[in-house]
Amino acid sequence: MVDLIVLLKRADAIGRDAFLRRWADLSSSVYVDARMVQCRVTAEPPPLPGMPTIGVGIDSFEKLSFAGPEQFIDCWRGAEALAELRSIVGAMSVLSVRCHVVRDETAGASANFLKRMVLVKRNPALARAPYLERWLNVHASLAKKVQGGSRFYIQHEVMFEFDNPGGIASLDLGLDGFSETWYDDEVEMSRAAATAEGQAVAKDNLAIGGASKRFFFEILKQA
Repeated sequence: MVDLIVLLKRADAIGRDAFLRRWADLSSSVYVDARMVQCRVTAEPPPLPGMPTIGVGIDSFEKLSFAGPEQFIDCWRGAEALAELRSIVGAMSVLSVRCHVVRDETAGASANFLKRMVLVKRNPALARAPYLERWLNVHASLAKKVQGGSRFYIQHEVMFEFDNPGGIASLDLGLDGFSETWYDDEVEMSRAAATAEGQAVAKDNLAIGGASKRFFFEILKQA
C-alpha cells in the first residue's frame, strides 16, 4: 500500500470556490481505484512564535492510498483529465508518506473536530536521519503526555516526491513531514497548548524545526 498526500495551489485565473468544485469533480473521476480523503483549507492560525513560516499558499489537499505507485501514475494518462488539471492547478506536490499514529481517541466522540495540519521542515543543522529519530520518537512521546488535548495525532513521514502529472509546477517545499491533529474545539486546543506538557512540545518544535506552515481544514469527501 502506498499512501500519498497531494498539496494543491490553484491557478491564478480561477477563483477558490470554482477551483474546489472542479478539483473535487476531477479527482473523483481519476482516482477511482484509490481510497481518498478530499480536504479544503479553511484558515491559517498565527505561526508558532519563533518558527519561520513556509511561505506558500495551499488551497486544498488530498490523502490517497493506492496498491502501488504505478496506479497513481496511471490515473493521469487521459488527455482530457490532464487538460482540466492544467487549467485549474497552478502548482502541486505529490508526496509519498509513511503514517505513524501517535494518538487516536476519536471513537464515540463527535465528528465535528477542529482539524489542523502542519507542514514541517527540519532544522538545517540536523541531518534527516537524526531529525526523524527525534521527531518520531522523542517529539511523539512529548505529544502523548499532553492529557486531554488532541483526540487524534498522526505524523506523516515524507518518503519521496512524485513528478507532477502534466508538467504542473512543483510547490518545491522540501518537506520532511506533516503533523495532523484533531481537537474537540479551539478552547481545548488552546488549553492543551498552555499546559506545561504543551509548552514542552512547542519548545521541542523550535529545537528541531527549521520552518513550518499551519492550517485548519475540513474534510469534503471520503471514498
